[in-house]
Amino acid sequence: MDINEVTGLADWIEQWVLPSMGTYEHLVAALEQNANNTTKVPLRDYLEALRISLSAMPTEQLTKRQSDLLRKIGVYELIGKPGWQFIEATVKQGNFDPATTAQDSRRAKQDLDKLVTLFDRVRATLRDVMITGEVTPESSEKLVIFRVQFDGDASIKDVTDLKNYAIDWHDIARGITLAVGERPEDVVVKGASTGSIIVTLATTYVAAKLFALIMKEVSQIIKTGLDITNTINDFREKRILDAEVEKVLKKKKQKLEEEGPQEILARLKEHISYSELPPENEGFLKKSIEKFIDFTKKGGDVDMIPPPTPFRNWSWGRGTTGKFERLEHRH
Repeated sequence: MDINEVTGLADWIEQWVLPSMGTYEHLVAALEQNANNTTKVPLRDYLEALRISLSAMPTEQLTKRQSDLLRKIGVYELIGKPGWQFIEATVKQGNFDPATTAQDSRRAKQDLDKLVTLFDRVRATLRDVMITGEVTPESSEKLVIFRVQFDGDASIKDVTDLKNYAIDWHDIARGITLAVGERPEDVVVKGASTGSIIVTLATTYVAAKLFALIMKEVSQIIKTGLDITNTINDFREKRILDAEVEKVLKKKKQKLEEEGPQEILARLKEHISYSELPPENEGFLKKSIEKFIDFTKKGGDVDMIPPPTPFRNWSWGRGTTGKFERLEHRH
């Protein structure tokens, strides 16, 4: 995570988590009273207020690294819609064990209080040393922001790596943009940060839509390949892996790697109707898929910043000009 993500997460917690703590406390206090006294307090209004408060938290605005950090801290499942699901399930169990329900709810509330306090301290400490972070580019109706992280075996160690990855990402951008009737130059560099190097790029919605579909398909292929590798290792440890089974599994993984890009390309055609995609552009698109698979397998990562709410539900397709464009709004 860079400093902007840290300060951005602190801002998000202050805006969305902190205001919910009073509502959370009212419910927890009511649960504790019901667990310790014969006189019961109705929970319906407290539950509804907390449901509204938790469900309103826009967790989709968090970047992947911000979400991962909250998971490491152990609070991601306590915020947003997952947080409401946790409370709802916990309260339902209270019919059988009110004391445990009250304790579990209190513990969750305390964990969220600690989160608020932690990031309040983080912000204050950064402010003391005059670090406030920079304004992060935001998605707009015209451009979508995504950040490319060069990490693991995909890290940039010297200028040769820098040159090679610049070529790779030019090829990735070229295949995607040409497929939607645009140009590689329509993908612009918005910034870069050090550490495990992160390059912030921006592109149009139509290109971002296609890239998001590719990211989804590639992640599924990589996950399947890892599952096969884990199965082989697990069978080997349990001493139940014979030569024939290992051969079949390795062949399956090899086939997945060899045919994966073509399968992704075929699914993209089905999903967004590339009936008129020129053969040369199809080749560029397949190459971009192959290079993105390789980048991801090496440990590289891409984190796309979600678009503003009014534009998330637009559907896309080829318009009368043959160019991939926004066609309608889905309510």
